[in-house]
Amino acid sequence: MKAMARYGNGWLAVGFVLALCLCAVPALAAGPAQIRLSERLGLSSMVAQSGPDCAGGIIYDDGSFEDATAVPVANGIQVMSFDLPANASGVQQVCVALTRLSNSASTDLAFNVVFYAADGPSGLPGTMLASVPGTATAVPITNGATVNVQFYAVTIGSALTLPAARTIYAGLEFDGTQGFFVAIDGSAATPVRPAYVSKDGGLSWLAESSVDTNPTNPYHAFGIRVDPILAQTNCVPTTTALCLQGNRFKVEATFQAPDGTAGSAQTVQLTPDTGYLWFFAASNVEAVVKVLDGCALNQHFWVFAGGLTNVQTTIKVTDTQTGAVKTYTNPQNKPFQPVQDTSALSCP
Repeated sequence: MKAMARYGNGWLAVGFVLALCLCAVPALAAGPAQIRLSERLGLSSMVAQSGPDCAGGIIYDDGSFEDATAVPVANGIQVMSFDLPANASGVQQVCVALTRLSNSASTDLAFNVVFYAADGPSGLPGTMLASVPGTATAVPITNGATVNVQFYAVTIGSALTLPAARTIYAGLEFDGTQGFFVAIDGSAATPVRPAYVSKDGGLSWLAESSVDTNPTNPYHAFGIRVDPILAQTNCVPTTTALCLQGNRFKVEATFQAPDGTAGSAQTVQLTPDTGYLWFFAASNVEAVVKVLDGCALNQHFWVFAGGLTNVQTTIKVTDTQTGAVKTYTNPQNKPFQPVQDTSALSCP
């Protein structure tokens, strides 16, 4: 089966391999799976246009957009993967960057913000979690070489219940034949985010990278942002307590030297999920600890630690949401053994 995809100033036939199964397979609509704004305007490339930060939250784009794209069917869907923090209890709002052609059907666009669990085959969008209607009014026109976009925020709140895994897909469903487009960050410095498109309302999915093969500004991220709701936790960082993974996990440690010197380890935060410990002097690092969110892989948070000491050391990791505790002890006069506990504490 073949579909036609736009490439430069011509059309490229793209073949799809269909796996046979004993079930009904929905037929894809004819025509391209993606269209670029730059191609509609007859431009080989477009210049980035900075957009506002909206409400913040999880942002994968670099704030400027080199092109825009749409699925040219009535119920086209574009979604991107989001890794929510461990203490996310929901989504407050989603912000989307949109533009339109001067001959668009209207100045306003009615759309749905859609959410899918990453429980499809090989992590594709699977279970639909929510669909929330929104309207973008007075969408700006792009009619030159600069993408003119504006962010529009849609409140989500109680409409979405998060799955146990904190990786989800969020995006838009709208009529892609009306001349409206979702902004694309094509900057080489922006890491590529997993994204998928659907031409049949979410019955089947195609990787954005496989259908949108613009050579000048290849897809790296959509202009879609998620503002999560963060659950309150009891972890308060101190000189002897690290607060990791959105302040959900409290890491403390004690030590005892061979001469009997003992005390609480001093802590220093390095990143949101990593910190280090020192015992005797701030210039003498004794151990490094990190807590990783492995919920999408095995429904557990992971604890890793590495030491530069042979002093007796006890590291305690407390989940302040559930009260669960894991303790790791290195014996006296023994080289610190690496901790690689990938089933340390249960999700969510």
